[in-house]
Amino acid sequence: MGKVDSEHRIARDWEQKGENALADHNDQKAADDFENAADALLRSADALYTKRDVKGSAHDLEAAGADMLKTNIDHRHRDAKARGCYGAAGDERMEAGKAAGRNHNEAAKQYGKAQEDFTKAKDAARNAGDTKNADKYGKQADDAGTKAYHARHLQFLHVLNGIAVRHDEKRTVQKAAEVRDASPAYNDPRNKL
Repeated sequence: MGKVDSEHRIARDWEQKGENALADHNDQKAADDFENAADALLRSADALYTKRDVKGSAHDLEAAGADMLKTNIDHRHRDAKARGCYGAAGDERMEAGKAAGRNHNEAAKQYGKAQEDFTKAKDAARNAGDTKNADKYGKQADDAGTKAYHARHLQFLHVLNGIAVRHDEKRTVQKAAEVRDASPAYNDPRNKL
């Protein structure tokens, strides 16, 4: 059993203890248990990142952020830690989107998840009273959303172009080229993969 599997097992055990504590209306114990689960998931995320598995690492960071938000105890600490988890997950999703290269479908999926993570980080920062980081994560969410849109648009253009080539429809090929050339996503140098 590797480090990642071990940390996942530990996190599941702490999450189960947290759920039991919530059922017993022991909010403080539940908060402590969920924080321990989040810590195990953070250790797992570090191990996955070391192995260059950014998607797996981002998934564990998202789960750690969710664990931190499962109780209402110690709002500022909970929100600050969740903000850090979701912010790091968003960064890793952006890295995964960039690594997708010309697989625009995968890039759009990862950028979309990054947007969700940055939005959750923004909300957690705002709840913790940290407006500076809330603004930063809001901008990162907007950037991720823009990249997701451009990747989806480029995927559409590739599909349209592929359909045209398969059916040997010269007019459709010309139309696809016109749409592509007029596309702000295609012409934006920041989107060249």
